[in-house]
Amino acid sequence: MARYQKGAYKRDIILYNAKYLFYKKGIAGTTIREIAERSEDPVSLVHYYFKKKEDIVQQIYLDFLGNIDLFVYSALYSETGDTNVLLAHTVTQLIYYDIIMKDPRNMRVYQESLVSQSNAAILNTYIEHVYRKILEDMELNVSEEFFQACISIDFGARREILNRYYDGELTIDATELVLIIIRTFPLVAGIPNETVTAITDQALNLYRNLDIKNLKFLV
Repeated sequence: MARYQKGAYKRDIILYNAKYLFYKKGIAGTTIREIAERSEDPVSLVHYYFKKKEDIVQQIYLDFLGNIDLFVYSALYSETGDTNVLLAHTVTQLIYYDIIMKDPRNMRVYQESLVSQSNAAILNTYIEHVYRKILEDMELNVSEEFFQACISIDFGARREILNRYYDGELTIDATELVLIIIRTFPLVAGIPNETVTAITDQALNLYRNLDIKNLKFLV
């Protein structure tokens, strides 16, 4: 047990230093060697825990999403007594993009990972799982082909909108942009507009009253 705890601690130190360097220099501007040097470890040890830099990026997203999910479900249960999946996901996405888009350095790292698709494996799996739960919660039965088509529309629109936003082609308010992204899948999947609107309004009210200062993407 002690050996496991020491290994987990060392892995966390490496991950923390990677986050710090990504925040300061970006993903492309940071090398595995620099992460190792800041962690006071050999490069081989970094590779022992993370085979490549992309694995570090994916772990950062996995931890970030997990922390937000835990926070949101705890907050919603305290506030509403239930955990409506679409409501929780809407609040989660509002927090997720708030933390990323309000800090230029977080935005730089997010855009790098968006362009390289280094976050795709984690986000695609996560989003697909959540979307299945939303349809189940809403008691909507759709074919697998229809579901995958909705996923493709959502992912494609999300990527295009965000790339155009970061390139300065879209000057829309950030919150309004996020709401467009969040509403895409539910509407395409057939959830009534009035239901989506009511849940979005409720999510916005909850989100605005949450203290999210302890939730971090990088540092």
